[in-house]
Amino acid sequence: MKLDQNARGTPVERSIHQKMMDFVIETYPGGFSLRKSFQRLGRDIARTTGRKAPWSPSYTANAYYGTFAKGRSASSEFIKGLEALAARVEGAKAPAFLLAARIAQVQTWQDNDLQGAFVMGAAKQCAYPGCSVMFVGTVPWRKFCPEHSPFKG
Repeated sequence: MKLDQNARGTPVERSIHQKMMDFVIETYPGGFSLRKSFQRLGRDIARTTGRKAPWSPSYTANAYYGTFAKGRSASSEFIKGLEALAARVEGAKAPAFLLAARIAQVQTWQDNDLQGAFVMGAAKQCAYPGCSVMFVGTVPWRKFCPEHSPFKG
């Protein structure tokens, strides 16, 4: 890895995520100050992750220069969004929400093939006392897994 300098002029190794930020910033039209680039980058990463508020220019700058307080680093949501944005800028054809998604192993009915599917619901725990089954309901008001559903036939 090439050595670079942080905001304080101290030689540091640039991480892959810092290099990704360089890559994305280089695609912005010329004439942007570095602060404006951090502002735009924070906004673009937030849009990629579906976050309502953009990351501040100072947060983005801390991630870029690696100047967070000792023992701290950029959030996993920020990193995930940065990776998705960099992939999008590089020419990935998948939509941004899919690039930011994570792969999870799920179980489904025997005749339902979910291979490569995007599950849009949030997993929740069955409301039946003592049941530890997690499921994604077919409707938002579903409270019970199939085993404990009061409507099973």
